[in-house]
Amino acid sequence: MLRNKQLELQMQFLKKATDDISTLEIILLEIELNHQIALPKINDGLRAVHSIKGSANLMGFRVLSHLAHCLEDYLIFLKERKNYLEIEPDLLNLLLSGFDWLCQIVKLYSEDRAVDEQWLTTFCYPVFQEIQEHLNNQNGSNHTAILSAVVNSD
Repeated sequence: MLRNKQLELQMQFLKKATDDISTLEIILLEIELNHQIALPKINDGLRAVHSIKGSANLMGFRVLSHLAHCLEDYLIFLKERKNYLEIEPDLLNLLLSGFDWLCQIVKLYSEDRAVDEQWLTTFCYPVFQEIQEHLNNQNGSNHTAILSAVVNSD
């Protein structure tokens, strides 16, 4: 009975995570269309990804929590740059790729499938490392320490 309740809560979380991911998708598509993002939109994205991060951790979905944490840090980093920012196509493509990985991981969890560490290391983590490197290169070394540990899983 306890296991059934736990599974029910996890499925409810994954449904909510899917809704939050939809919010992120709308924001990223708007960036793709306008090549820029307003501060309120970054805040909406931050709320969505923060919700995924915290709830995933509580539900025991460590990989999802970790990657949501990475995306949250990237959005915070972008938010600190200025109130209305232009997002160059390379960074947008990387963020969209990171978003896609988040979607795939939610799908795996929803299907009660394991997230393979080798798969993450080979395909997923390199995208997040590339985002991190792009942001570090864009803004100099003053933020390197903040972003350098983001991709390393716990």
